[in-house]
Amino acid sequence: MTTQHSSQDQERAVALDEALSAFEEALALINGQQEPGFYGVILHDIGDVHKARGDADQAVVNYRQAVQYKQLDGARDPGDLVTTMLSLADSLIDGMKLPQARSALDDARDLLATHAPEMEQDRRAVRVHRLGQTYERLGDAGEQGAYDEALSAYRIALDLVERPTDPVSYATVLRDIGDVYQAQGRLSEAAVAYETAVECMRNQRGAERNLAALLLNLGRIRRHLGSARQMVRNDGQAEQTEDAASHVGPSGISEARDETQ
Repeated sequence: MTTQHSSQDQERAVALDEALSAFEEALALINGQQEPGFYGVILHDIGDVHKARGDADQAVVNYRQAVQYKQLDGARDPGDLVTTMLSLADSLIDGMKLPQARSALDDARDLLATHAPEMEQDRRAVRVHRLGQTYERLGDAGEQGAYDEALSAYRIALDLVERPTDPVSYATVLRDIGDVYQAQGRLSEAAVAYETAVECMRNQRGAERNLAALLLNLGRIRRHLGSARQMVRNDGQAEQTEDAASHVGPSGISEARDETQ
């Protein structure tokens, strides 16, 4: 097994080297001042290779350059620029450069808001959802206020997704909302989000495992709420049920997330 993994790692390294070589050759053929948008696209792909290699610092360098060139293009494709900003923020989080990641995310959020009227609804939904996921990662890393930004982005994404025609996407966003509420200790609100997501996923063909994962999350939240309420009753403080539920603690929430993956 070890030999097989070693061989696969070598093959992956070779493939990444070959990809980088192709991207660098392509970059050398383009004049960045004349075609800044295209130049930025290639720089983004170079950043993706370094990210795949686990070199967050070099990925950040390339993503920053990609952002700069795409901005020179006058934000002709704001969605594409946002994609690079989000990749930049992801790599900054990988390197635990949280204030810089927050700045990149805030810029991406503002750009999405500015260009919202001209973006296709589906494409905007995808990018706003990813914005929320990256803010959530930032919150997981300890950045103050990032979870609230994640929730704001997820709510916008939820408004952009049509539940009757795309129940799976709708349930996915609700699950992410529930995850953030759970991380914040807002267990009753997490339960509501998971319950609605479960209802969206019921009777969806091929989605049995996703439904099972949602039910697992929901069951765990209900168990924590039940335990907290029992503790409150035992202490004779029935009016403080919700407050007690919010103090289940991050270790239990973190454990639940790990076990689900």
